[in-house]
Amino acid sequence: MSGHRLPSLGGLRAFESAARLGRMSLAAHELCVTPGAVSRSIRRLEQEMGVTLFSGPKGALRLTVRGEELAAVLTDAFGQIVSSIGPYQDDVPGALQLSCPSSLAVRWLIPRLSRLQQEASDIQVHLTTSNRPIDFLRGAYDVAIRLTEHAIPDDARVSRLFPEFIGLVAPPHLLGQSAPQSQTAHSQPPVLCSQTRPGLWERWAEHQGVPSDRALSEFENLYYVIEAAKAGLGVCVAPWPMVVDDLDEGRLMATFGFIASGHDYIVARRKIRSNRIERLCEWLVNEAREMPQPDSPTQPSRSGLQQ
Repeated sequence: MSGHRLPSLGGLRAFESAARLGRMSLAAHELCVTPGAVSRSIRRLEQEMGVTLFSGPKGALRLTVRGEELAAVLTDAFGQIVSSIGPYQDDVPGALQLSCPSSLAVRWLIPRLSRLQQEASDIQVHLTTSNRPIDFLRGAYDVAIRLTEHAIPDDARVSRLFPEFIGLVAPPHLLGQSAPQSQTAHSQPPVLCSQTRPGLWERWAEHQGVPSDRALSEFENLYYVIEAAKAGLGVCVAPWPMVVDDLDEGRLMATFGFIASGHDYIVARRKIRSNRIERLCEWLVNEAREMPQPDSPTQPSRSGLQQ
């Protein structure tokens, strides 16, 4: 090993996190410290190395050229370390890091996690939410649930959970049995949509032969859209897993059925095998297999559930 003294590993970790996430506050959240602690660690690192890694005013820091070079090297290095130690961590206590899109986490995963505690009490899960493409080098998670609208990285092992079906849903008093194209402009309820899954209404309307040029009421997250629909604020096009429980209990209706979106939900993990991670993924696959699938769109029912 070289005789050069390494700079603080804590400083290197703080810098890599801040550079990758783009904000001191996000790095602080990831490292479970304060933003001030992240800033101090980076300043000490700059003093130890004799280089400037960030420049600009406090509220608009940006990486210097040397900072960009070091960040790229560190992200790859820390990613390789995480991948390398994975097989040795099965017996190490601690929660597995599970990343999932926020709406799917709230509407499908969290209501089912109590069964994981009952069936595999030794597996604890720390849940974070993200819609970003899977990146095990830069993402601080062991397992990721995603929709296949993004490419799957080469360093991932993948299991299919379920295909995505989308359908128009609303409370019973708002949707009724009349076809959307037969409703007058005054009788049409507002269409609710989200920034996280744009285009769902347009895709469904095109498939049904319904004009899609209706005024849209936009929310930040698909979860908010579904809650707004349940409150009677309008109709929305939503994925089946996120509304299946409400359909089954009669809080929502899907009079016009569901159509395939062309995507699948998958669960991915690194190719290096880990017993606890494999057991978590197997549990997720089994939960997905137990979930009922929607009826044919040509045979709508009150709930959309198979009989």
